[in-house]
Amino acid sequence: MKIKSILIALTAVAVSFSAAGQSLEAQLAGKKPVVMEAPNFKVKKPAAFKAVGPVKLVSSKQNDIIDGDEWLRDHSGGQADLINPDNAPAGFPKEIDGAKLCRLVCDNAGGKYIGLYGYFNEEPLRLIITDAEAKTVEHYINFDNFKWPPVKVHYAASNLFGQWARVVDDTLYYSFGHNTYADSTNGMTGYICAIDLNTYKMKWLAGPTVSNSTFDFSYNRIICGYGFTDEPDYLYVLDANSGKYIQRVKLRKGPDYIVVTGDKVYVRTYSYDYIFNIKAGVSGK
Repeated sequence: MKIKSILIALTAVAVSFSAAGQSLEAQLAGKKPVVMEAPNFKVKKPAAFKAVGPVKLVSSKQNDIIDGDEWLRDHSGGQADLINPDNAPAGFPKEIDGAKLCRLVCDNAGGKYIGLYGYFNEEPLRLIITDAEAKTVEHYINFDNFKWPPVKVHYAASNLFGQWARVVDDTLYYSFGHNTYADSTNGMTGYICAIDLNTYKMKWLAGPTVSNSTFDFSYNRIICGYGFTDEPDYLYVLDANSGKYIQRVKLRKGPDYIVVTGDKVYVRTYSYDYIFNIKAGVSGK
């Protein structure tokens, strides 16, 4: 009976969000978001990494630095995944609970819009997921427990914020971190996690310093990356089911955008563009 009651409650939430003709803001009005539990900020990366795996370098070349938007348009099938909040669909909320829309993800693969809210210390962290037409709110999540690591960090990096998100089936993949050096945060930055959207429980957490760019998917693997100024810059391959590390590849600069198309992984960094081949197979096997 308990399980049945939970299912009924979840269904009621979904129905209340999809009232016919209501704007997204009207659907959110008076609704309480699901509150996520705090993650384990002290999770560690493996002591050693595999240098050989499903990803293999094809080419790297210097770019023009200022052509990042053009690169993204050229490598995202004409519909950029990263959308400026100023160009959000009509009626998409620009602010929720005092948190401003800081990043909007047009998730082509999952057929969703994902709005990430909250950037500054005083702003809460919120995330909404809508349908492909940005007409119905499907999920409304509170990430405030992700803001404050358990130990004191540098004042300029005291809170974390959502950096990128994607939805695959019933799983939300969410990366979060600081916009500063890892040393200024006691190393607690650049995480990525998987959340079951049926239960809102975390499936796994990977990090720190594993993801501060966009990320993409290939054959049940996540291709993500981390780098910042003088810090080590890497591309990572993770198992999408478990978060386990499959491979790490050194880059000259930290990645900004990662796009997977077929058997190619395209990586845009501040001053270099990379192309990698990626092999088929679950978890690189």
